Amino acid sequence: MRFFRLFAMIVVLAFMAAAPGTARAEDAPRTVRVGLFITNLFDVDFAQQDVEAQFWVWFNHDDASFDPKKDVEIVNARSVDVLGSSRTDAGSKGLWDQVKFSAVLNENWSVANYPFDRQKIRIVIESATADARSLKFEPDIEGTKLRRDLTLAGWTIEGMKISAENEFYETAYGDPSMSSVGAPASIRA
Repeated sequence: MRFFRLFAMIVVLAFMAAAPGTARAEDAPRTVRVGLFITNLFDVDFAQQDVEAQFWVWFNHDDASFDPKKDVEIVNARSVDVLGSSRTDAGSKGLWDQVKFSAVLNENWSVANYPFDRQKIRIVIESATADARSLKFEPDIEGTKLRRDLTLAGWTIEGMKISAENEFYETAYGDPSMSSVGAPASIRA
């Protein structure tokens, strides 16, 4: 039996200009709570090393200037389409943005144990406009789910997890205010 473990990753890949623990409270990054709901998986292609996924991503925050349609990217996607989006002002609970994506995701499939192989599908989302000094993604662990009747022919879908991790870039992309190597704050869902 073949298994898929859905491993969506929400990541803020950014750089730390200061040593950990040196930021003052007023310099603390704004927090955006992020969750996913996977609605479809299809077109697993071992030759092309990809899979297509459709999913909703939501963002709970209090920053009116944050626009997920332009401020986030799916890092491991070969192509991405925005299928829909909305923003709701939830009053004292802040803003609630939702974006539905369709993405062809690059994967490094290992079929060494075929037909008993296990694969992971990753969805890696990062800020395209902010680094860890100004933005922190926080995973919505309880809200992140797979569609209850989601199936993928020939596979058993074992589940999904969302987690936080740090990621390192070996460049500051020319930003003179940052060190050339940094440990960004990141969240993986």
